[in-house]
Amino acid sequence: MYNNDCFIDKFEQFSRLKDKIFSGDNSACFIEREAILRRMVQENSSYTETFVTILNEVSTPIEDDDFFLGRVVEGVLPDKELHNTKYYTNGHMTLDWPTLLSKGLAGIVKETHITADNLGTTQAREFAENSERFRKAITDYAQRYAVEAEKHAENSCDNDAKLRFSKAANTLLQIPNNPATDLFSALQSIWIIHMITSCYIGARDFAFGRMDQYLLLYYQHDIDNGVLTREDAKKLFSHFFIKTNEITGTSAFNYKAKPIPSVSSKQYLILGGRDINGKSAFNDLSQLILEAAIDIQLPEPVLSIRLDSNHDDEIFKMIAEATQILQSQIHFFNDDVIIPSLLKSGVAKDDAANYTMVGCCRADIGGFMDDGMMLSYQYHNVTSWMLTAFNSECHESLIANMTPTSEIKTFAELLNNFKISMRYFLTKSVNDAEAQLLNQEVTDTGFRFESMLLNDCVKRGLSYQAGGTRYRPQGHFFGGIATVANSLMAIKHLVFDEKKYDLNEYLDIVKRNFAGDEQLHEEVCAHIPKYGNDIDEVDNIAKEIGIIIHDILDSLKLSSNHIMMSAFYSLDSHHAWGRDLPTTPDGRIAGEPVSENQSPTYGTDLKGITAVLKSVAKLPHYRTTMGGLNIKFGGKISSGQLAALLKTYFILGGIHLGCTFITKNTLLSAQKNPKEYRNLCVRMYGFSEYFIALSKEEQQELIERTEL
Repeated sequence: MYNNDCFIDKFEQFSRLKDKIFSGDNSACFIEREAILRRMVQENSSYTETFVTILNEVSTPIEDDDFFLGRVVEGVLPDKELHNTKYYTNGHMTLDWPTLLSKGLAGIVKETHITADNLGTTQAREFAENSERFRKAITDYAQRYAVEAEKHAENSCDNDAKLRFSKAANTLLQIPNNPATDLFSALQSIWIIHMITSCYIGARDFAFGRMDQYLLLYYQHDIDNGVLTREDAKKLFSHFFIKTNEITGTSAFNYKAKPIPSVSSKQYLILGGRDINGKSAFNDLSQLILEAAIDIQLPEPVLSIRLDSNHDDEIFKMIAEATQILQSQIHFFNDDVIIPSLLKSGVAKDDAANYTMVGCCRADIGGFMDDGMMLSYQYHNVTSWMLTAFNSECHESLIANMTPTSEIKTFAELLNNFKISMRYFLTKSVNDAEAQLLNQEVTDTGFRFESMLLNDCVKRGLSYQAGGTRYRPQGHFFGGIATVANSLMAIKHLVFDEKKYDLNEYLDIVKRNFAGDEQLHEEVCAHIPKYGNDIDEVDNIAKEIGIIIHDILDSLKLSSNHIMMSAFYSLDSHHAWGRDLPTTPDGRIAGEPVSENQSPTYGTDLKGITAVLKSVAKLPHYRTTMGGLNIKFGGKISSGQLAALLKTYFILGGIHLGCTFITKNTLLSAQKNPKEYRNLCVRMYGFSEYFIALSKEEQQELIERTEL
């Protein structure tokens, strides 16, 4: 039984633990892992042998303020050369946490042996044997931690610490080998596995899934039996959330990144949504988790809130109030859009209802899907496809099918050229990705630890990369949609509607960067309608391009357990794309970024937040499974206003929304005085980052993002 006065730590420890995170060295790696890897690479050791050795040899450090145990020794390599590539894993998946908690590793391994006996295949036997080796290594590692915890308990002069470390020691003697018995043991079991996969096996973005659902029974049991108060439970989650920030450091994922395999890991935790019967799944634990995140206010884990139009106004209000505080850590997904799209992709009804999210706003089916997208996903520069439609001569295979620009007389003919270009590039991409996945399933049949915690892999005796999961996704993400829509609108307006120029004449002006036609450039930038202002004419162009893209995707065939997943999403690719592109017909100058995600081109959305949301909602999100829209408010708005905006946007068909409440002046001040803003987090793409850790390019992008 917990001792409510002593076992659960006081909040003073939170600030000390947070200070350690901010004072950490972002140039440090997991130095013990690295040293062992160097030796194992030289010995050409197997995957399993390597990580069994790592778990057997690494330290089990404990700090005085630790609550959940499990941390990694860090240090700076003299030569800064990492040797983790050979043993790097995909990550970007949600493990089968409910099964881990209910059966423990021992129960899972027992199932692998049953599978091996039933199938009688070499792969299934090797899967079971490797699973047993990992089970033993992890159990031994946890029990070494238990010994260290007991030493800390014996040596501590503080009664609170004695109780805390003694409880941890007793728990680690049982988990994760055996089932969890209460909320504390469940969270400790999750943490030890999450840390091992993220830091020792090594990858970004292992997600926690629907934690408010699968931990609810443990929470209710402890509350009902008087062993835990609601306030104590909240402190447990607060301590757990601090741990997720310890493994990431404070660097960004794409600029001066920390040299660790879990580089700036985005650890998604899902709250709310529907249950398998279509009813609201929000519960007291959902709200408690939000409150715990508010207490520590760190960017991890990323809180992904599932909502739909049937949720009552009180839930929207509760979420809006939390968002005012958590800001960029929290974002929202629309069940009304995502669940039907998953069903259309071939996901079973119950699986679709339980979807989760992993890094970069990607839909996932927890415990049943691997990240095949790490091998097969593609970020597509739709702006480049558009420019090819204007200049098919640079792609000989397209010339025969396209109408020369000198002969194009209507906007429909121009769109047809664009459609041919899109089909060419997208068909090639889908076929190449499919070939990569199929080749991996034949050639990469070795064991991977995560497969022990993916449901169908255990039942089939196959690792995920060999095709063991129920669903293998092929992902296609389309960026630059606003740049494309605005460019086509400019051509439609100037060439086909007003007939001020013929098509080649206008394209020649664009190729010259509008040199000598500066007044025209000003007209294009300032007066031709732009996506993001609720103007049907230009918004419908964006919508039509999106429909064409998905018509092409639907016409392409995949293998039986491969599913198509798509989004209007660019992550940070729009910077690199823009640097390589010439001037575009919307007035964007060569080298500038194209538009990101689903957002309007920065500075062109002039009619306020309602107009932006109405424009974005016109995209065919109902044919996508994920996406990203990030909004910057120039200050806080009322919770009632935010709740109404969010609900209305989702009713209109929007798929995702994330918010930052900050002024341009604050960002400029942070840019000039970074030490004073070390904990300032902002919304980037599909997650939160520390503003001062971003590149100057990305900082400037946020500064220029329209304040609504």
